[in-house]
Amino acid sequence: TELDGINSFMALSEVLGHLVFLENQGKIQKFERNGHIFYSI
Repeated sequence: TELDGINSFMALSEVLGHLVFLENQGKIQKFERNGHIFYSI
């Protein structure tokens, strides 16, 4: 099942919020390579 525009936006926002939270907790690291942002455990 595909999500419509608003639901895709909300799902992506939820994921990004969790990534920022985990980064702030020191549980994951964010790094940039070739203009793309990656997260690692």
